[in-house]
Amino acid sequence: MNVGTTEQNYALIKSLVDQITTSDLQTYIQDLQNFNTRYALSPNIDSARDYIISKFSATGCTITTQAFLAGNVTGGRTVYNVIGELKGKSVPEDVYILCAHYDSTSADGMNSAPGADDNATGCAALLACAKVLFDKGP
Repeated sequence: MNVGTTEQNYALIKSLVDQITTSDLQTYIQDLQNFNTRYALSPNIDSARDYIISKFSATGCTITTQAFLAGNVTGGRTVYNVIGELKGKSVPEDVYILCAHYDSTSADGMNSAPGADDNATGCAALLACAKVLFDKGP
């Protein structure tokens, strides 16, 4: 369902993007880097998951997780996708997917993989979008 002209939709998207603050983005990135590693096989991945869940919860998202095995059967561990769903008000049947991965890696992933660009920036953008959409009312 089209809710307006292309120009109207563009103006709405621009107004939402303009509400994302540099401060919020920097905070989310720094918070994620502070885990030191978010390597999928490290215990810190659970703390990063809980952080993302708490931020999504603050936006009013309905939270679900989806378990999967990272690594291999003998050396792997269960980790989780975090899914935050925010139902729209004007067109609730439309679905838009914004996504990012929250794990990180490096040559020494178990000990040091702060991952500003892998992928704290993507997570920060996702969390900022969720905040703006909640504040605006999708």
